[in-house]
Amino acid sequence: MITVVDPKGVNYGGVVAAPYVAKMASFLAAYYKIPGNNTINNNIKNSLGAINV
Repeated sequence: MITVVDPKGVNYGGVVAAPYVAKMASFLAAYYKIPGNNTINNNIKNSLGAINV
C-alpha cells in the first residue's frame, strides 16, 4: 500500500501515487526477474521464425 500525505497540486490517487507504484512495480519485476512486454514480444517473434509479425 502506498500513502501520500499532503500531496501538492492534484489530489487524485492515480495522478499522485501512480509514479510511486510504477517505480515499485519496476523494482519488483527486476528483483523477481519477471520479463517485461518487450522480452515477451521478442521471444514470440523469435519462436515464429520467418513468419512476419
